[in-house]
Amino acid sequence: MKVSERKEMTPAQIIANRRNRVLDARGYVSLIFRLIFLAAAGWILFTQVFYIGQTSGNGMFPAVKDGDLMIGYNVGDLEITKTVAGNMGDKTKYFPFTVQLTGETDKTYAASYAVAGGSDESNPDTIAVGTTATFYLKHGETLTIADLPAGISYEIVETAANTEGYITAVTNSDGDGDVETTNEGDTTTYTGKATGSIDAGDDITVAYTNTKGTTVDTGIVLDSMPYILMLAVACMGLVVVFTKKRRAE
Repeated sequence: MKVSERKEMTPAQIIANRRNRVLDARGYVSLIFRLIFLAAAGWILFTQVFYIGQTSGNGMFPAVKDGDLMIGYNVGDLEITKTVAGNMGDKTKYFPFTVQLTGETDKTYAASYAVAGGSDESNPDTIAVGTTATFYLKHGETLTIADLPAGISYEIVETAANTEGYITAVTNSDGDGDVETTNEGDTTTYTGKATGSIDAGDDITVAYTNTKGTTVDTGIVLDSMPYILMLAVACMGLVVVFTKKRRAE
């Protein structure tokens, strides 16, 4: 504004002009704070609640193809399954497990997470991050801890693994997870411990199989089978010779 124009303004106009400038400045500051708030809210939503990623190896083809952009919840489920195998395996027996969840140090979690599955009445129906809970499963049962936030670590231990004549085997669908083993010579033994962490949108299954069996005694030693067959053929030959001799008489 030129000095000549400013001199022609009345005091009221000057005051109004200054007020408008202050309001404009406040508007810009408010806009900047709103943009910061929206950016922070977006970061929280798409890192803590939702995730954006490309699909790979999904089971929804052709509706969803590999490489398609997907938005989903930033949570995953943890499943523990139990299978009893072998002719001496007791499919009514309950096997004890401990499950421990550990969170990331800079995050806050819900008070507890729902647990479903398993028929033992002592199984808790929730588990909290930072605690260890004990569950019991028998053959054919699955325990599911639902909607765990990404980044939570888990440790599962079958506390009675490789006892009472059972041989325990463990598989973990978590690509970054692990199952603990020990090696003695050519023999690998599963300790019953599985570890890993929850990934956004992924469901993890840790499968335990306990096998107990014995060799069924058939009364036949396979190493003697060739000699038994030779004896059988010789007996059949004698029968044929004896039969022909009787007919000739």
